[in-house]
Amino acid sequence: MKTVLITGGSSGLGLELSKHFARDAYRLLWVSKTEAELMAGRKTLLADYPDVPLETMATDLSKEDAADAVFRWSESIAPVDALINNAGFGTYGFLEETSEDTELAMMRLNMQMVYLLTRRFLEVMEKRGRGRIVNISSS
Repeated sequence: MKTVLITGGSSGLGLELSKHFARDAYRLLWVSKTEAELMAGRKTLLADYPDVPLETMATDLSKEDAADAVFRWSESIAPVDALINNAGFGTYGFLEETSEDTELAMMRLNMQMVYLLTRRFLEVMEKRGRGRIVNISSS
């Protein structure tokens, strides 16, 4: 059985992508920020695909050690055949009216985490001689 890891897999575009992978009999690994979001997405997905293997991890991907934690967690379950870097968010407004902490967290998630997860999984995929990585970005 092939395995796909989708960040932000429990809602929006990530959930729609999950349906396609579930239809193709993949094991799904989801990483999202909150347990509540993961449980809501699980309920939606399992209503249509009740037999799909689904593992979840609630973690804030904007945190410094998140990439290594996600990598260790996923590899303890199964080798990842496809990584979908989908999680992200945006801010808007005048610079003096936006939170510096929020914008720095956005940059860590939208840029640094994509780089770090890609780096971790690419190395393993190259050694195995197979794998796919898709990076999704909104603008």
